[in-house]
Amino acid sequence: MPLSFEGIVYEKFLDSNDRMTPKVSLMVGNVCPIYAYDAWDYIQIGDSLSKPAGSLKHTIYRKGSLPVSFYPKMDGKEVR
Repeated sequence: MPLSFEGIVYEKFLDSNDRMTPKVSLMVGNVCPIYAYDAWDYIQIGDSLSKPAGSLKHTIYRKGSLPVSFYPKMDGKEVR
């Protein structure tokens, strides 16, 4: 996946214009789809989120917690 992003989450929403795809808005101005649905449930406003280009790994950083990483699940199988 060539998409990369990094920033602080200030909004979570389901995009009704994109088949209710879970997305987050980051303070740097990016709107990012979250295909790792476990990550979508875990993410809170104020968390830092990153995903490097060429990787499926989403990493969530939360004050007072260790970083948590997620990978998207497709067709019932976890993709790494």
